[in-house]
Amino acid sequence: MNDEGLMELRSTKQRLQKQAEQRKETLKQQARKHEMTKEEFNEKWALPAYLRRGVHMKDVPHSSQPFISKYNLNDDNNILGNNKYLHDNVD
Repeated sequence: MNDEGLMELRSTKQRLQKQAEQRKETLKQQARKHEMTKEEFNEKWALPAYLRRGVHMKDVPHSSQPFISKYNLNDDNNILGNNKYLHDNVD
């Protein structure tokens, strides 16, 4: 390999190293944008996501109230009663 080829190889290597460093710096800057302070984290932890997003729920039963559907759908998506797989008897 001649001197011109070595020079080109070195300049290519330097260019690729510089691009890699620029990518690393860009990723670091983006990560800093998404960092949360301790107060922001605690605020998000304390408030449910649906409230942070402004979603209003109506007539939602309390989580302690069990709800098991006793219905099935047939192939035509019509509701069928008397689900044979769900029953109140504990085995």
